[in-house]
Amino acid sequence: QNGTTDQHSTAIGAATKTASFFGRVIYQFNRRYIINLTGRYDGSTNFAPIRQWGFFPAASLAWRVSEEDFMQNVSFVSDLKLRFSYGAAGNDRVGRNQWRSVWNLATSRPIGFGDIQQPYYVPNGNLPNPFIKWETTITRNAGLDFGLFKNRINGTLDVYWNNVKDLLLASAIP
Repeated sequence: QNGTTDQHSTAIGAATKTASFFGRVIYQFNRRYIINLTGRYDGSTNFAPIRQWGFFPAASLAWRVSEEDFMQNVSFVSDLKLRFSYGAAGNDRVGRNQWRSVWNLATSRPIGFGDIQQPYYVPNGNLPNPFIKWETTITRNAGLDFGLFKNRINGTLDVYWNNVKDLLLASAIP
């Protein structure tokens, strides 16, 4: 009666870890046509072991119009380039262990004989999702770069269109 109850607690795993691999190839033909290919392979311990890795490709094409023969007599245009691109980027910003059931030690209410506090476990309040995976943002871009009057005036016009797949969003459960 004079002692304290034994309480045991454990923690799962260590801090979040990430790893990335990256590769890129650029090819330019005749100073007019440019292709840029990129691939990124990311891993995160925030997800279940079978869903830890995601591949995020990107590609861009550019056409330097100012280098074409039909532009040689247009003296006020110093540079003119048309660009198109597509790319994917990953997001792993989600709490650890969202993919599995986690139980917490709770001793806030006395239970048992004589109102003696006894340790017991309760769910952490999150429903596990074993299918949770990388959030992916897809970006598409079209652009025009220009230089006029021996590049005294420069500018860029860009249009973007983004979509997000597999959004990582915490939601309260009633």
